[in-house]
Amino acid sequence: MRRLLQFAVAVLSICASWRAHAADFQCPEPAMQVAANVAADARARTSRIVNAQDADLAAEVQSTVGNLWARYPQADRIAIAQNLLSTSCNLIKTSSLSDERKLDRWTKILELFLPSLSPGPTSSPSALVLEAENAVSRGDAAAKRGDYDLAKAEYNQAIRLSSAYAPAYRGRGENIHKERPVRACH
Repeated sequence: MRRLLQFAVAVLSICASWRAHAADFQCPEPAMQVAANVAADARARTSRIVNAQDADLAAEVQSTVGNLWARYPQADRIAIAQNLLSTSCNLIKTSSLSDERKLDRWTKILELFLPSLSPGPTSSPSALVLEAENAVSRGDAAAKRGDYDLAKAEYNQAIRLSSAYAPAYRGRGENIHKERPVRACH
């Protein structure tokens, strides 16, 4: 958490100095310790953020960050964030926007992105967590109908979508024994 706050303070102080030099702001370097697949995925998703309409920008940032967090739960969030921000900044800087618009766009992305770095009750669940919740609901319904194979499949799907989603483990644990009765040892 301390590292997260240091990163946020550094980004904000850099952002403040960029206001004075709208045409000549520097972009953060991408993190080097991120796995190649994570870095490539972050780069690919960044263009959607940069190209989003102003009205859709907040939703696009939130969706992209949430999906990357859910897809790579073991990855370093700061490194993913740094790659997203570095790529976003460079795409904006090389765009055909006016210098003032480039700086405004970059500042807006930073403002939208920084809250996602600190987990808390204000952050909304990612799309994958919502899909995991839906899979658990389908699993619960299947278990109530007595279709334990389908219930188990739905719980497993929820775990694949969001490995930290506890209700999926609960559902699987409560219903797995119903598939094969436990036999006493003689």
